[in-house]
Amino acid sequence: FAFMLAGRLSFHDNDFFDSPTFTAHRNKLFSGSRQEEVFQTIIDENNEEDIPVFREQTSLSYRDLNGKLIFTPTPKDYLSVSFMRNSDRFNFNAASNESSLLAERSHEVEFRGANFFYKRVWNSRWQSKLSLSQARYILNNVDLGIFDGGVERSRLSIINTLDNTEAKISLDYQASQRGKFSAGYQFNSYGNFFEFDETSTFDEPVTDTLEAAEI
Repeated sequence: FAFMLAGRLSFHDNDFFDSPTFTAHRNKLFSGSRQEEVFQTIIDENNEEDIPVFREQTSLSYRDLNGKLIFTPTPKDYLSVSFMRNSDRFNFNAASNESSLLAERSHEVEFRGANFFYKRVWNSRWQSKLSLSQARYILNNVDLGIFDGGVERSRLSIINTLDNTEAKISLDYQASQRGKFSAGYQFNSYGNFFEFDETSTFDEPVTDTLEAAEI
């Protein structure tokens, strides 16, 4: 019998410093977005004054947890149960020093999965294996809003969920030291759900929504 557990936790706040990893992550999420377009316009208009034109507050946190239980009730039986969960969250807030413009963004990615594995050694030649797994990936990119004078001008929400379930059973026969025969069956079920919602009153007003699911 054995049990193993491990976890990590990190947190970044740009009040202290911007690491290369944080900078790359921020640029990947922020580059080309509506906030960048609007705030870059403000920067260009005030560039001659050479003063900060908006205040930015960003933070990045990451955490993961892994666990595994191993149980061998007999010399011929091996059983394990494992799980994993990790997530990272990026928060962005910026406020203009020259106007009432405010931008907010929250980007979160989460992954969790679990596995059950059982192996039975019947004799010196025969053994069987059973494995059951389930995994889910969730992207939650919400609260992308630009506010002017307390009025919401633009908002984008993206949710993308991926699910995968797998079952596998096999039977192995050791014919000799160099030869082995295996037979088995594997089942996979995959699902995807995607939701997109955008509203904007900049330039020409636009509202766009999309929902899609696939199994």
